[in-house]
Amino acid sequence: MASRLAAATVLTAAALVGFGFFQVAHADYNDPDCWVDTGDDVEYVCHGDDDGEDGGDGDGGGGGGDPTCDLSIVEGRSNAHCRGELACWANIPSALPEEEWPEDERPSEDAVYVFVYCYNADGSYHDSWWDWHTPDEPSLPDEAWQAYGRLEFPEFTLKFSPIDRSLVDVDTWYWVDGPSADPIEGTSAAGMVAIATPRHIEVDPGDGSGVMTCEWTVEESDACAHVYSRASTNGSVESADGEPAYEGRARLVYDIHFEFEGSSIELPGLPDEFTTDWESTAIPVAESQSVVVRGDDDS
Repeated sequence: MASRLAAATVLTAAALVGFGFFQVAHADYNDPDCWVDTGDDVEYVCHGDDDGEDGGDGDGGGGGGDPTCDLSIVEGRSNAHCRGELACWANIPSALPEEEWPEDERPSEDAVYVFVYCYNADGSYHDSWWDWHTPDEPSLPDEAWQAYGRLEFPEFTLKFSPIDRSLVDVDTWYWVDGPSADPIEGTSAAGMVAIATPRHIEVDPGDGSGVMTCEWTVEESDACAHVYSRASTNGSVESADGEPAYEGRARLVYDIHFEFEGSSIELPGLPDEFTTDWESTAIPVAESQSVVVRGDDDS
């Protein structure tokens, strides 16, 4: 099984309704020099000196409710959004290499030079221009979820001893092979760190006795043990040798905490533990047998 990623919840970009999406920092797009995206390339054209109205009014259609434009006009285009009654799209990431951006106009280091194309309510072309888009900085909870989503947990296998076959009324030891006792870290782009610290393992012997909570055991020892009271004659699975066996299962449990800029931070709504999926192992159990050896009769 591939390494698991904490479910997480990772930030994704989506098509937006409303113009909270762009920073209003573009040059006047009525400049006679402008660019047009032809679909396959970006073509430099001249629109002339017509005054026109400012298509970048950016009122955005409010912060919720129905869109203020007909987004079906730009259906399938990247980053579709409304600017008042205008239906617009933008090429994010930019279609231009960064070295061709007008650096002297760049409002911030994070700003991206993007092409914006807008249609009137009747579907006719309104205007197009290049604009600066500055992504919103994610909040601390967003950063924490991003860091949590980057935690990568190890693959593991449930091991047991006696190896290959256990015996009734004899201690069976369990451990997990694969993980270490070291913490696991996931880091966001802004320095928020999610840290998963091993807490314990949970083992189900498979005989109906229930799940045991054991200390973190990654090598053979008696720290996690169980005694089977009956053989696995009617076990639900088979061993590699075709013997009936119990389905032993194990999973790992980690404590989760977060650090920001080197200091622990507590944020509401974030997970404080992570539990992996169960991993199964066939455990055949046989009746133990005693052999009585009589000594020579001296009489």
